[in-house]
Amino acid sequence: MIFDAQVPTRFWPEAVATSTYLLNRLPSQTLNHKTPLQILATQTNIPPVQILSPRVFGCYVFVHIPKANRTKFDPCNEKCVFVGYATHQKGYRCYNPITHRVYVTMDCDFLESEYFFSSQLDVQGEKTSEPPSWLSNLSCQETVPKEQVDGANKHVSPRRRDQHNQ
Repeated sequence: MIFDAQVPTRFWPEAVATSTYLLNRLPSQTLNHKTPLQILATQTNIPPVQILSPRVFGCYVFVHIPKANRTKFDPCNEKCVFVGYATHQKGYRCYNPITHRVYVTMDCDFLESEYFFSSQLDVQGEKTSEPPSWLSNLSCQETVPKEQVDGANKHVSPRRRDQHNQ
């Protein structure tokens, strides 16, 4: 999961916990098509199983910020990365790399078609276009040839052209 999502290796514990969460909720042929949690529930008293929809590890997730925690000029959500499932409460674990804060919430929207660390997206989930290569080669100190300046002045009145050329 870490390699496919290009997630930094510091998230290795979250990846292991996420894969364990998912494996414990998948039926196994060796357990007669029961989940490990169903087998464990027959032998001991465990809290009710919290079933959350499986999500793509390392994808974009937009966490909703409640009105009590923001002003009307603040954004309604934060762009985070999905890093797993909560262990002691029902919710998704979402990490904001800018503030280094982990949110555990159910009130979030996922963009599972894109990985957080592999591409650059803006806040609305659209791909940002890189500037053209020719634009990065220009410097502010380059001069424009006189032919281009004269060609640009064709549509300027003669009086303004004289002022511009001075």
